[in-house]
Amino acid sequence: MGKLARSAMLAAWLALAAAAAHADQYWVAYEGNDFPENQGWERHYYAPQPSIRTIVDGSLRLDSRDNFQTYDFYEIDRQINPGSGELFISEWRVRTLENDGILGDPGIVIAPDQEGTLALQFFPDHVVSRREGWSYPISSGSFHNYRLESSDMVAYALWIDGALAISGQWDLNSVNRSLFNFGDGIQGVRSLSEWDYVRFGVIPEPESAVLVGCVAGCLLARSANVRWAQPTTRAGAQAGATGGPCPSYESADLTIGDLAA
Repeated sequence: MGKLARSAMLAAWLALAAAAAHADQYWVAYEGNDFPENQGWERHYYAPQPSIRTIVDGSLRLDSRDNFQTYDFYEIDRQINPGSGELFISEWRVRTLENDGILGDPGIVIAPDQEGTLALQFFPDHVVSRREGWSYPISSGSFHNYRLESSDMVAYALWIDGALAISGQWDLNSVNRSLFNFGDGIQGVRSLSEWDYVRFGVIPEPESAVLVGCVAGCLLARSANVRWAQPTTRAGAQAGATGGPCPSYESADLTIGDLAA
């Protein structure tokens, strides 16, 4: 491979790393150590009698057992979709101690930038996506860890306590704006729930992150004279002729400084 071609290849890899570094990524985290409205969330509640709220051992406790008309939830309105090579992630830890209706009062709603809404309801012993029609059993009275991932905001994967539980799709019925909310969202139901944390955001997809890390590591480690070596097998292309995570190099007369020449 000629010097000009090798320079173009390295420049392309550098551009890829720079593009990933400047992607519009974000992370929103509520950790249960204060009321959500003090940390950038907008509170929506039944004004005559909102839920009784306390912070208990680093978790937000919402108690609406005194009035079945009470609702009390917390929302962030913003564009939430991932871009190319990115992944939307949400994590939350919650337990429902009491729920006296056929609808789950504690819940999470995620509405992407396009049409669609995902609404999950949490009962003491099961989780429901009423729009999709599935129900998933959980152990009663315990905190459970949830993680949702989506690369296109059409299909999603939901993990519960570290195990893949559901592969689903956003319902096409839309609220006509992109948002994320959690809390007591149903009037006509009394409940008691505790929210330990709620987080969501956009990060690089694992494959993209590994690729960019590989590029950066290779360029830093081999900032002296380099030349691409052709691997002899598919496994060699993935692992590198030297057994490392990056394509292998041989000494030559091309340096990173050549890119600026």
